[in-house]
Amino acid sequence: NPARAEMERKSGFDLKHGMHCIRLLRSGVEILRQGEVIVDRRIAGDVEDLKAILKGEYSYEQVMKMAEDLVAEMEIVCEQSALPHKPDLEQINDLCMELVEMQNW
Repeated sequence: NPARAEMERKSGFDLKHGMHCIRLLRSGVEILRQGEVIVDRRIAGDVEDLKAILKGEYSYEQVMKMAEDLVAEMEIVCEQSALPHKPDLEQINDLCMELVEMQNW
């Protein structure tokens, strides 16, 4: 992608990758805290910040610092989370079977 390559050349890093990295880390913290996925970043309240990353308004160092801080926060929140630490494989298998059966109707 020539446009993306030019964007990376100007900023020194892949802005789209940086934005998605921060979005996913923030989503992970939200999931651990609230037990739900907030897909619409307007609702999450960080859409303008993510757009700013994509526009190159943050340096590589700033984005990496954000990522490091979010990883540290995620480690703390993970210990405090009410979510189970292991998946319920039987429940997942039952759901998969139910979905397959629905496809066959």
